[in-house]
Amino acid sequence: MPAFKVQSTLFRLTKEKTIGTALLFILFLSAFFMAAYFPGLIKLELSVTDAKLIRYAEKFQAPSPIVIMDIDDASYGAVPAVLPWPRSYYARLIRNMNRAGARLIIIDIMFDKPRVDDKAGDDSLAQAIKEAGNVILSGKTVVEDNMKALVLPDPFLLNVCKSGFGIVNIKEDIDGVVRE
Repeated sequence: MPAFKVQSTLFRLTKEKTIGTALLFILFLSAFFMAAYFPGLIKLELSVTDAKLIRYAEKFQAPSPIVIMDIDDASYGAVPAVLPWPRSYYARLIRNMNRAGARLIIIDIMFDKPRVDDKAGDDSLAQAIKEAGNVILSGKTVVEDNMKALVLPDPFLLNVCKSGFGIVNIKEDIDGVVRE
């Protein structure tokens, strides 16, 4: 009789352990799916990630001045040309920035096709990019028919661009921050 009681107790403990493990697994899966379907939990996780990254980044501050030139609404109103602006405007901007001592000029405007109505502007922009030697052009990713594709800058401009190109449209997380 005592041997049966020991086996019965072991069976009960094994059964309770299995049930406990199964409940723990179900709880874990529930938390995982809740996080995936509740934006509030996702935002909380992203905020915690941001706090960690900020704390880490504060240790490694680089003393390099960066100037961002932005084309804002006032700029659009001040320039008498209609959009899109002639490419000669961008060529002039590159030349002025280069004369001002810019070490790197990054343009986040897509010049992916030649301007058929402004061949002289294309030539002027290509010449300015070539002379500066420090211009990075923009490329982007697009999704067509569930396929991701890369849109490159106009080959005419890319051929004279010594610094290459970068991707300007990057997927943001749910809170509008880019982390990848």
